[in-house]
Amino acid sequence: MPTNTTRLRQRTWEIVEVARPGDSASRIFDIAILVLIIVNVIAFSIESIPLVKTNYGRTLKLIELISITVFTIEYSLRVWACVEDPLYRHPVRGRLAFIRKPLLLIDLAAILPFFIYVLGIDLRYLRAIRLLRILRLGKLGRYYPSLKLIIDVVWKKKSELLLIAAIMVIITLVAGSLIYTLEHPLQPAKFSDIPTTIAWSLNALAKLNLGGIYPITPLGKTLFSVIGILGTLVFALPTAVIVAGFMEEWKTQKQADVVKCPHCGNEIEK
Repeated sequence: MPTNTTRLRQRTWEIVEVARPGDSASRIFDIAILVLIIVNVIAFSIESIPLVKTNYGRTLKLIELISITVFTIEYSLRVWACVEDPLYRHPVRGRLAFIRKPLLLIDLAAILPFFIYVLGIDLRYLRAIRLLRILRLGKLGRYYPSLKLIIDVVWKKKSELLLIAAIMVIITLVAGSLIYTLEHPLQPAKFSDIPTTIAWSLNALAKLNLGGIYPITPLGKTLFSVIGILGTLVFALPTAVIVAGFMEEWKTQKQADVVKCPHCGNEIEK
């Protein structure tokens, strides 16, 4: 028979992680955390304005303290209650496996800088990572099917998207090295080193502002044209992959909504 502690832990897990449809407590919790994240990121941003920091410094510090307290409690509750999930049943190994999840690492990274600052190490700039905590609220997709569809598609196509990212990195590194070799002798100030030319190549690949820096050698100009063409192709690929994913997901959902009549064998919608 479940003890009071077990029942409390089960209910906590349902609210912070499982969140069954129709569970008003979980929905209120999710929305409250989302609002706090947004407020926290806004406060972090406007704190960089000297006039705002001077006039509202205490208010911003209060928001910081409240946020850290809530985020720390939330993180602790997730780790404490995760053993209610069969995947994390063991009280030690289960919790260790749970805290290694990417979103839990983001949660931890969001609160650690505050406590590290107490030790005299200023890592407060890492507070911007709290913006990534919005990814955790992807479970709000149970209330918004379109959001869940986007998350599902990106997750299912993660291998293809990572491959495209790797190709983009390789092209940028190769192009940057070649541009440096070709242009540095004639434009040492503009193409001063390989990291600079790699950054320039990435801008060229993405069709961004090049700051008036262009190759002047025949081979450099040719390579610049090739980079432009590759940029168009490489940046079009993720769009094609995601669109294909949406089409596959839509087809899967349509098939799931169709069943065969047990009497006549005709397909009917659920």
